Amino acid sequence: MKGYIELEKYAALEAQNKLLGEQVEYLKFQLDQLKRMVFGARSERYIPDSPDEQLSLFDTPPRPAIEKEKVKIPSHERNKSRPKKKPVRLVLPAHLKREEQVIEPDIDLTNMVRIGEERTEMLHYTPAELSVRVIIRPKYVAKAGSADKKKANSPIAIADLPSRFIDKCIADESLLRVILTDKYLDHLPLYRIAARFERMGMVIPHSTMCGWVGQSAGRMKVLYNKLIEVVLASAYLQVDETRMEVLPGKGNKSSRGKPKKRKTHRGYLWGYHAVYKKLIFFDYSPTRGADNPVEHLEHFKGCIQTDCYDVYDHIRKLYPDVKHYHCLGHSRREFEKALGNDAQRAGHAL
Repeated sequence: MKGYIELEKYAALEAQNKLLGEQVEYLKFQLDQLKRMVFGARSERYIPDSPDEQLSLFDTPPRPAIEKEKVKIPSHERNKSRPKKKPVRLVLPAHLKREEQVIEPDIDLTNMVRIGEERTEMLHYTPAELSVRVIIRPKYVAKAGSADKKKANSPIAIADLPSRFIDKCIADESLLRVILTDKYLDHLPLYRIAARFERMGMVIPHSTMCGWVGQSAGRMKVLYNKLIEVVLASAYLQVDETRMEVLPGKGNKSSRGKPKKRKTHRGYLWGYHAVYKKLIFFDYSPTRGADNPVEHLEHFKGCIQTDCYDVYDHIRKLYPDVKHYHCLGHSRREFEKALGNDAQRAGHAL
């Protein structure tokens, strides 16, 4: 009886030891991942160390290795996988304006005949400059005692001022176009754009430029709505949300409807990418909930590709016409993480 109890204790201890070992291995794995996130490289490249690592899980024969050209060097040998490309001279586009400069030889050409020429093209840059566009509208009035003056409803005749993108704005469309392009395509903050204008001799206050950007956005809302319509008419969309820190302002509230107290708060920028049309629109939302995709995908019919965030599963169930696909990059990432645990099977998947 005593021996039986000892065997039971031994079996229980062995099972406990096995469980603790598994927990230790799991904690080691978590620690390795944390160390990698903090200190390690984030590259997910996988290059097998030997052909043996490429063996299939189903005993399929390995792919034949590609023979590489060996270049002999006195001290060692190295593998050369591809020939070196020769540098190609940049071709200057034909649509660029050409300004020709003719340089004659510094000798007496009296008894000489021109037989040809050598042309050398160089890419030239003309710096941007600010100028003042002045609109002059002459005023006219009928002569004293004339019949026209008696019949006219207004004694003064003057042409109407041309319509402007922003009413009563000292910046015309060309300057607004540059500011919006620099900010939203080249990702320059407004204070850097203002500093560049200052170097050109014009000081534009930051608050003034912010006002121009805000009013321009309001005027272009019709184009933004048309962009949303065209993107959502696509049959294949990629959808993702990214978090962003948002400065405080009017209407910035938390998910509970209360005003934000911190200097900045976290918001989310939802992106909808029509892959084949190469178009994308972004829409800001204060939360990461399903409200934004539910609103935009209500009448969408086609395929969406997303990560594994469960909000998209809710969309698929809510709208049966939406086909849902996941990203292979996310599933591949898990195999890459498992390399240290099971190199053979994880390596095969990679």
